[in-house]
Amino acid sequence: MTKEQKPADKKHWPLHIILIITLGVIFLFTLPTLLLTLKETIESKPKDSIVLKLQKIAQDTFSNKDAKVTTTPSKFLYEVQVGNTIAYFDASGEYLLVGDLYRVSDLENLTNSRKNEINPSRIITKKAYVPQQAPITSKNLSWDQLPKKAAITWKTSDNPKYKIAVLSDLNCGYCRQLHNELLQTNDFEIDEYFISILNSKEKSISVYCSKDQVSALHSAFKGEKIISEKCDIEPLNQIEKLAQTSGLLATPSIIAPDGRILQGYHSAQEIRTWLTK
Repeated sequence: MTKEQKPADKKHWPLHIILIITLGVIFLFTLPTLLLTLKETIESKPKDSIVLKLQKIAQDTFSNKDAKVTTTPSKFLYEVQVGNTIAYFDASGEYLLVGDLYRVSDLENLTNSRKNEINPSRIITKKAYVPQQAPITSKNLSWDQLPKKAAITWKTSDNPKYKIAVLSDLNCGYCRQLHNELLQTNDFEIDEYFISILNSKEKSISVYCSKDQVSALHSAFKGEKIISEKCDIEPLNQIEKLAQTSGLLATPSIIAPDGRILQGYHSAQEIRTWLTK
């Protein structure tokens, strides 16, 4: 380069061009995150509306304004929390599942895990055993805790050998099956308590307030309509609350005099064997 020659001027990008390029680069890097956020927002709206709908259904079904509904790892099931009890709705709210939810990959009992979150004082193993029949629970419920005024006591013998308390729902098919099974025996005394899991509160009140409670009970399980006067239903509210706080929302639940609990339908002979163990 001779002394007369000057170095060429360096070209500079206009500031607005640099700004546009910078913003473009930022946009390209953040676009996937923006799209993912938008997708999650769009998908969450239908779920939120389902949860709100199911919350209203749960509160009506369980007659409990504190019933809560949340999503679960399964896109087909929604968790219902009533006190310390966990149950599940499908998205329509027409089907209710009362029982444990397991993850197949490792057999973890997800229901127990949630109950442990709700009530950390519980001691339940997370590794699940999948029962082959209706479970004998590890829970105990003393008969002293049961509100005696809520019971409808009936016998199949003047000198019954076996005594049980049963938590029933008048809309529960297995409760009806158990009731019919016990009617065929001649050695049981039953204290029947109502819990309204399947929207049976009005039926329960009608039977409970009847002048002849036992006849009304038998008729109700036959599907007959019961008409009765009004009465004090506080004992019914007490047994509902006890069932919820004790986590007993599966019907029928059979309680032995020593407090042991057997859930689900069982034949009379199976109950006799269980009572004598």
